[in-house]
Amino acid sequence: LSTFKMASKQEVFDPHFHLWDVTGEDPLHSSEILGKAGQNAPVYMLKDLVADTAAADLDLVGAVHVEAYAHDGVAEAIWAYKESSGWEKPLMVVGRADLSSPDAVTHLQAMTEADTHSCLRGIRHILNHEPSWPWVEHNNHLTGSAFETGYKALADYNLSFDLQINPHQLKAAAALAKKYPAIPVILNHFGCLKLSQDGSGNDERIAEWREGMQALADAGNHTFVKISMLAYCDPNWDSPDSVVHGLVQDVIAMFGAERCMFASNYPPDKADFEIPPARLWAGFAKLCEGRSAQEKDTLYVHSAKSAYRVE
Repeated sequence: LSTFKMASKQEVFDPHFHLWDVTGEDPLHSSEILGKAGQNAPVYMLKDLVADTAAADLDLVGAVHVEAYAHDGVAEAIWAYKESSGWEKPLMVVGRADLSSPDAVTHLQAMTEADTHSCLRGIRHILNHEPSWPWVEHNNHLTGSAFETGYKALADYNLSFDLQINPHQLKAAAALAKKYPAIPVILNHFGCLKLSQDGSGNDERIAEWREGMQALADAGNHTFVKISMLAYCDPNWDSPDSVVHGLVQDVIAMFGAERCMFASNYPPDKADFEIPPARLWAGFAKLCEGRSAQEKDTLYVHSAKSAYRVE
């Protein structure tokens, strides 16, 4: 008798999702800032990510919670640690700290001391300016001494930096990353490239973004990029006619597959951009067409584990 073995599911280590809860009298997270995503998904916990990943017929082997505009970054990190302690798989945490603040090191120390499960891996301080995201009042962080003081302190706590910026800020970020090679830098959301739907100005936007992405790739092997929130770039990102497919291949060529990773950005991609799990991961699978099984595993699992120092 012959033995038939069913193929195992594709594993995925999701390096970018958000735990949040905008309910209650004094919630950690702001429904006003989270907007449509917070309204459509007022509570999103680990069990929700597990269910969403399973809905795409994937095997979730680990994940990274990235801060979600909590009013108190230390309190949010401690709250996320509790979710991590109850899961048999690795749930890493990227906390929030204002690295330009005189209290930045105090906050890093508080998050580290409370991390009894060793799941804190990095810090995100959103820096998108013009178009500006909440709490970003100027564009001087990446070149300012106050921010640099907080940034270089990340190395003292063995923390990486989740970098979220606009394309015109990429070169300044690359210069800072090159100066501190001991601090892993994980670029969020494909560099936040946003294309116009009528095509006007897109050649210039792409050229600026491409130049900045290459600078970041050249800053050192400690720089990584998340291929995520592609619907922000183009709502039809998974269409055969979208320029996004070619741009993703360009980024993988710049950084190498070992420094690129697919990420869900759930719940925003699901609740705001209205991309269900099946569509999201089918789109990522299309971006892998023609690549080896080893490269696909790298993009789905191994690059993320390397960036966030997960065994």
